[in-house]
Amino acid sequence: MKYDIEKRRFLLKKYHEKKNIAMVQRAYRTKYVTGKAPSVHMIQNLIDKFDKLGIIENAPRFRQESDQKRKEAVNPIKKAIEENPQLSIRKTMQVAQTSYTTTRKILKEDLGLIPYKNRERQRLLPLDKIKRVEFARWFLSLPQYSCQYMICTDEAWFTLTPSLNIQNNRVWSDESPSAIHEKPLHDQKIMAFSAISSKKIYGIWFFESNVNGANYLEMLQNWFWRKHVNTVDYKKFIFQQDGARPHTTKAVQTWLHDKFGTKFISKEKWPPRSPDLNPCDFFLWGYLKERVYSPIPKNIEELKANIEREASKIPTKMLENTFFSFRNRLEKIILNNGEHFE
Repeated sequence: MKYDIEKRRFLLKKYHEKKNIAMVQRAYRTKYVTGKAPSVHMIQNLIDKFDKLGIIENAPRFRQESDQKRKEAVNPIKKAIEENPQLSIRKTMQVAQTSYTTTRKILKEDLGLIPYKNRERQRLLPLDKIKRVEFARWFLSLPQYSCQYMICTDEAWFTLTPSLNIQNNRVWSDESPSAIHEKPLHDQKIMAFSAISSKKIYGIWFFESNVNGANYLEMLQNWFWRKHVNTVDYKKFIFQQDGARPHTTKAVQTWLHDKFGTKFISKEKWPPRSPDLNPCDFFLWGYLKERVYSPIPKNIEELKANIEREASKIPTKMLENTFFSFRNRLEKIILNNGEHFE
């Protein structure tokens, strides 16, 4: 309660003395120097409540429905949810003519349901599902230690201003907050490339312009390969990349075939529209984006430094668990006939 009993009594007493709400506010500010005077609306509600009910506390909330009405509403709500699992609580309460609170209790307590969030995935074409199963079977047919020698790669954009998740981010306050999250119309951003295996993260490469076949190949030759040849047993590694246009140019494919031979997963073998199979997509980028904005960078150079700092701190055990998850995902792909499984 923002205004305790003592303050409410003071407000009521001053109103009966002054008969003027503005003078009551002035008297409140005089007595409680550090306190903000209550609004006209709040004082008027206090006066009306005292006149009607003879109380100055908040009236107790009464149960809106009886236990019998709640029991009667279970079956209609159960039927409605079975017909449409995505029905919102507010629409469900209209079906059973119950309050929001009672409807929510029925869904959670009586029916034992849990509100899961919808997830978005790229739409798979029929041929995509076949290729996903073929790839999963091919990789799982390799020696079990192959996961230890898998290199996965990808690019991602990082914006200078941290994004706001309006669904999950909340501001806890006793009043509606006036602060607004401002985001530039055209925010500064940087494209980051990374390669990871169960043994290490190769680091981060930043593209200063849009990625194309030429600068992607230059990065592989002058940055990635120099790091890779210094890796223990570097000839045992399998190299993966997705089907983005810069990756599938003839020059890039030829160079990777030359360096990795049969251990290069070419554009014909890697299944399209499958970020759920790439550890960079399902682990690395999300992990980094949760951490690189502490402290919030003031410019692109600071953002780069934050990304490199957090990438270097990723423990080897976490990478090992990620690639163990990769094998599990392949098994689920087969069980689900190529469909998404999350």
